[in-house]
Amino acid sequence: MQLTSVEEYKFLSPIAQDIQAIRLKLNGIMDELEVFINEKKDATIQEYKDLVEQKIEELRKLYERVVNPFDYSSDLEPYKPNLGEIWFKKDTAEIYIYKENPDITYFGKETPKTSNTGEIWFKNTNDEDFHEGQFYVAEQVVEGKAWIDPTLPATFKAKFNQSEQPKDDETELGDIWYRNNTKEYLIYVKTTSGNFWANPQIPSTFSAKFSTEEKPQEPNLGDVWYKSDTKEYLVYARVTDTNTWVLKTDLAIKAYIWQKTNKPETNYSEPPSIEKEPIKPTDAVNKKYIDDLINSINDEIKNKVGLEGDETIDGAKTFKKEIVINDPKADNQAATKKYADHQGGLVTSAAAIDFTKGVHFNITLSAKSAISVSNWGSLIGKSGTITINNANNITAFNAPFKFRATQSNFSGTEIFAYFVVSNSHIRLVRS
Repeated sequence: MQLTSVEEYKFLSPIAQDIQAIRLKLNGIMDELEVFINEKKDATIQEYKDLVEQKIEELRKLYERVVNPFDYSSDLEPYKPNLGEIWFKKDTAEIYIYKENPDITYFGKETPKTSNTGEIWFKNTNDEDFHEGQFYVAEQVVEGKAWIDPTLPATFKAKFNQSEQPKDDETELGDIWYRNNTKEYLIYVKTTSGNFWANPQIPSTFSAKFSTEEKPQEPNLGDVWYKSDTKEYLVYARVTDTNTWVLKTDLAIKAYIWQKTNKPETNYSEPPSIEKEPIKPTDAVNKKYIDDLINSINDEIKNKVGLEGDETIDGAKTFKKEIVINDPKADNQAATKKYADHQGGLVTSAAAIDFTKGVHFNITLSAKSAISVSNWGSLIGKSGTITINNANNITAFNAPFKFRATQSNFSGTEIFAYFVVSNSHIRLVRS
């Protein structure tokens, strides 16, 4: 069918909002890129690419949301969806949204600060899956007995509130003692070795009477239950609160539900066709419009110099800031003004000089040595200096070094000028 008005999209509220978001995004993306380019003159090509890719991904997500507004489309209920996702139930043409059950008062791991009678708390037990957890119901205490989660002792009022251990003749199994000098909660429990005060924060000290998934039947005060499916210790204790959180393993309720939303007035068997060019910010756009925009963005950056790969740069380029260039290692590499002015600077060398390493060489002799040279044959016309410290250790200058007259009595620091005459002759002059 042909779509001529945004009004036909109003059957599902998020769609109209997404269309407007796309249109506003399209209007502003070029301005945003232009501002980025103007403000960041020294931005790298990768920064431009990252920005463009980010904007393109935002557009694709918004467009996908318009042409396919449902996260799921099936007859059967989706398995473990995320909150806020939308399900189109095909067999009944109904739309549902996944949300927290409004009948549940509290969600999360932290113990609720209030516990009014009848309130429900869903305690998540798996950090990686919010669906997994246990139900607690706030109930009025009648007999003063309940299964206590040892990690939640502060939710109960203690029978004893003192620093000294309660007397044996005043204590019964299941009693709670708040040791106020150490701010600890202890529960009087029954173990295989007798009765003792157990710290509920250290459940490994318990010897559990029950080790099951289901709640034990007819427990005695002080009994310890190891809930094997959640690996929790629970103690059947005496409580004095008016209300307390009671674990419910048979509560017929779901923490998260699919809630039905408004049924659409029109069902589309395929994405709607949009022919007109958008004019107003709320006008719908089609795939071609978005693709053309993406292509125009790519055109903006395709002529920029990349960070990697071989490229040919044409035309005169003016750099407003200095360019960092390393010292050249090959004949065709660029060099800095400093390198050219100083001819590579003073290069530290051993007695065996490699002429490809520099122009001016500095040698410090720590033992008797002959001065030799390598890699000079292709450097005819090269000239420079050789500075030798501890020159008294010079025993000879090996060929192709040649002096006009024989030299001797070297001492201290000697400086020699050299000139490569041929591949068999390097003239030396002693200063």
